[in-house]
Amino acid sequence: MKNIVLIVIFCALLLSSSVLVFVVPADEESVAAENREMTDMPELNSETMFSGKFAQGFEGFVNDHVGFRGALTEASEKVESAYGITSKLGKVVSIDKDVGTGTTNKTRLLIYNDAIMEVFRKNEDAENSYIRAVNHYAKKLPEDIELYSMIVPTQLEYQEPMYSNIQSSQKETIDDIYSRLDKRVVPVDVYSELGEHKDEYIYFRTDHHWTSLGAYYAYRAFSESAGIEAVEPEDFESYIIRGFDGSLSSQVPADAPEEPDYIEWYDTNPDGEIELEMQGLDRDGSWTSYEGTLFDLGIKEPSYNFFMGGDHAMGEIKNPNAATDKTLLVIKDSYANAFLPWVCQNYETTVLIDPRSYWANIDDVLKMYDVDDCLIMNYIFATTFTDLCGLIVDIY
Repeated sequence: MKNIVLIVIFCALLLSSSVLVFVVPADEESVAAENREMTDMPELNSETMFSGKFAQGFEGFVNDHVGFRGALTEASEKVESAYGITSKLGKVVSIDKDVGTGTTNKTRLLIYNDAIMEVFRKNEDAENSYIRAVNHYAKKLPEDIELYSMIVPTQLEYQEPMYSNIQSSQKETIDDIYSRLDKRVVPVDVYSELGEHKDEYIYFRTDHHWTSLGAYYAYRAFSESAGIEAVEPEDFESYIIRGFDGSLSSQVPADAPEEPDYIEWYDTNPDGEIELEMQGLDRDGSWTSYEGTLFDLGIKEPSYNFFMGGDHAMGEIKNPNAATDKTLLVIKDSYANAFLPWVCQNYETTVLIDPRSYWANIDDVLKMYDVDDCLIMNYIFATTFTDLCGLIVDIY
């Protein structure tokens, strides 16, 4: 008799929850705040029922369509906070992100696992613009120049699915872009290389950039694609700079990770024979040249600008001890700054161009240098900004 009563109570609760789902309007805004679509009602048939797919899908459907979902979630978080419980879902906050092009977009950060991570949202229009930009170079560059494309994922992509799934799939986005590039373009699979080392310190916890080690693994992936032999980190002395506080921590200072970041760098220029000349282009068309550095040892406060001294409109790296006498042209964003100290080990001359501040034409570069390889390198958020894609095209 007792079992029958329990079954009746269970069925009543199940029926009442189902009624609430279909009668009370769904809180769609709370799902949108997690940067994903509402879960659809799963198809009911013998296959989905006996495989368990219907039960799993129905649970997700109920969770997304329950009325007052946002209020219930908020109340739950307050209760957990009162008892010192950390939410398994972490915390998502919204910020205004400026990528240096004069455009400010609303984006989200996930604070979880002692790290602050950007939440990627796919932008198909900007994606198409990015593909057109890379293909533009494929059509215009002289045929004897090898053209490579590298799109770098961010660290949220390598978290457990329950966290990485709050964003658009970076892997699917990268694969889709690579599949639509001109056949001349050689895609660099940095995604897999980073994934193999996801448990290492390859991304900063308080910054959207990668560490020197993360950049090294990308360099290794590029070396494989370009048919060059990568150097090893063990070939160089390594040093650590404490007190690094990344750009993302200023967005959410109250939630900064407890474990501090640090900069580990490898002295790839121990003899000081690598020479750098940077150039800035003024609006009036005049150039200003100044000495550059692979590592800004005089930086007052540790930041990602330690690598290459930050971003420059144009630069030249000369390495007389490079493995080849070839010249590499890198069309870059700031992710390349930690990458360049590695890749210049294989090229006698490395030329860097940052479309965000370079207002000349790539033709000028091709007249100055006998370029062998060209790498268009950006982190994945560059594929979400149409204006940045336009700048890549405008300089050529």
